Amino acid sequence: MNILNLDKFSIYLILETSALKTKLEDFIDQVVDAGVSIIQLRDKGCSENERYHTSLKLSQLLENKSCKLIINDSIDIALSVNADGVHLGIKDTPIDEVKLKYPNLILGYSCNNIHDVEIANQYADYIGIGPAFKSSTKLDTREILSIEEINQLSRKSIHPSFAIGGINDLNIDVIRNNTSVSGVAISSYITSTLTPYDTVSRLLR
Repeated sequence: MNILNLDKFSIYLILETSALKTKLEDFIDQVVDAGVSIIQLRDKGCSENERYHTSLKLSQLLENKSCKLIINDSIDIALSVNADGVHLGIKDTPIDEVKLKYPNLILGYSCNNIHDVEIANQYADYIGIGPAFKSSTKLDTREILSIEEINQLSRKSIHPSFAIGGINDLNIDVIRNNTSVSGVAISSYITSTLTPYDTVSRLLR
């Protein structure tokens, strides 16, 4: 089921606000106008209070836009700011418990192997598959997957899937042309640019 309403290859932005080179309001306007479909707030280095206030601001900025807001790890923050969903990994709150308690939240799940995908097929609404390449923003990564492995996991998933990890304009076509993923999840390549609109447009060309 495509609860995300994706009809083409998509960009899923993982937002670390500390990396921004432009004001948050301007950045959001530019990336959404350029075609970003989903924004996940990660901000791992921030306190819960800081993440809450940033999430609230994002919720307000995206209120009239066709872009989903996902909060990383924190169910409480997602609920309190009326976000569309929450993204979970194997070390977070068990996804089956979250699905049972909050059936209306869009749930994302990080996958690195077939077992992860089998769990996601039961409880998630979309998955992240990776890492595809070495990442500079997420150091606690699992084993890097080959393009063939990413394609295999994507085909096993019954939900939309996003390749993640070190993706930029030099390697995005390897993913786009050789796998069945719905899109790619990107963080630093977009958040650290001075020209967000042009960067996203180039990735989606």
